[in-house]
Amino acid sequence: VFVSRSLTVVPGSVRTRSFSEHGARSNMGRALHSVAVTGGKLGAAEVEVFTAHLESGNAKTPAKTTRILQWHETCGHLLRSPRPAIFGGDTNLRQGEVETPGESASAYAAARSSGGGGQGRARGGHRARR
Repeated sequence: VFVSRSLTVVPGSVRTRSFSEHGARSNMGRALHSVAVTGGKLGAAEVEVFTAHLESGNAKTPAKTTRILQWHETCGHLLRSPRPAIFGGDTNLRQGEVETPGESASAYAAARSSGGGGQGRARGGHRARR
């Protein structure tokens, strides 16, 4: 069993990040939370654990675009973590809404680097609005 009671929080590693970039700002007060842990079966190694409850709403609401952008932003944080990263949470994603985490992070990075005034691309090349 990976998780055990002997895990220790790495000092200074508890973080809450508001979804605020590229139209991902939550209308429901959602955020990405993370903490680095060590100990137990990890030994001296550190792992960063992320969780979030992404925007909910059906495919015909603005929440869909927000949710996809929140997932892209989440994947970017996972891939940039200085430690191995684990995500566990309620994404509210529907089948076919997003690609793999690496592709999602690439879409997020492209939107950030383009300076597109908050414009990003969701699955299928559809323009996502702020």
